[in-house]
Amino acid sequence: MAAAQTQVHADYAGVSQLAKYPFESYWPSKKLRVCVTGAGGFIASHLAKRLKLEGHYVIACDWKRNEHFSEDQFCDEFHLVDLRLFDNCKKVSEGCDHVFNLAADMGGMGFIQSNHSVILYNNTMISYNMMEAARQNGVTRFFYASSACIYPEHKQLDTKVEGGGLKESDAWPAQVCQACAMWSGWFAHLNVCLCSPPVPHHI
Repeated sequence: MAAAQTQVHADYAGVSQLAKYPFESYWPSKKLRVCVTGAGGFIASHLAKRLKLEGHYVIACDWKRNEHFSEDQFCDEFHLVDLRLFDNCKKVSEGCDHVFNLAADMGGMGFIQSNHSVILYNNTMISYNMMEAARQNGVTRFFYASSACIYPEHKQLDTKVEGGGLKESDAWPAQVCQACAMWSGWFAHLNVCLCSPPVPHHI
């Protein structure tokens, strides 16, 4: 494992020389038990792989298996579950320190435009159930992967991402991309609000 960690640090350090910010290990102070949802997909499985190589215990889950990695390459446990169901969310996040929620029902624009209500329902259930399960299980950090569609359309046309690009403040006030406003943009805004800490109101 030590050799693997050394290699992954070398690999990412080499890549990060092309970026504005240098490579950093995730949570170097201790090893964590981490849940990564959506690990049947490209981004989540690569995130899980990196976390595992750094020595964290990775619980991965999705409603489909990964077609490009064997499960031992990117996680310690893989759960084939439907995260629209609360009990499954509670199971995969039990005992975890952190959760990375990248699970989503997603497709190309043809699929999105013809399945607005289905996608909105599925993704709302996944995200809300994962957040509530994480809260009940005492998870200390929750990462919610949003969507580029949360940003105004003119912001998405800016190709200068490195060293600036899209910022959280750009998403407010909500002026979501019209092509996917029915589900992705407004849905993402709802979830950002749900993940945000409460703001005290003084009467």
